[in-house]
Amino acid sequence: MRAIIEFVNEEIRAIGHGFGCGKTINALRGRESIVFEEAGLTVLEGHGKLKDLSYRQIRRFVQTLIQAGALRLGQYGTISPPEGAEMAVMPDDLDWVVDRDEFNRIMDRRNKERVIVGDDPKALDDQP
Repeated sequence: MRAIIEFVNEEIRAIGHGFGCGKTINALRGRESIVFEEAGLTVLEGHGKLKDLSYRQIRRFVQTLIQAGALRLGQYGTISPPEGAEMAVMPDDLDWVVDRDEFNRIMDRRNKERVIVGDDPKALDDQP
């Protein structure tokens, strides 16, 4: 997860803004295309740093970082540091995540336990 935070910070420093979740994940996986080159993503140090991970695994890490408040999902789906912060920082309580298989098992278990009631998140408050 630290690589994701470092890459988002690198985007902000070098390019001046964050990119959407999909573009950020694909850049971390090392994708190269004219779109990525024109955006300046292929020259960043973090480009391809997570090439051994699947899109799904990286997306889960990103979602966890957003839920933890380490990253923010902007109005147009851009990933950036939290509101009011110039840089994202790795939360201490997430620093334990080192084994991606363990992380995926935890996330799978958490997702199976989650109860979804319709489309209204307030409906969960009414559950016993």
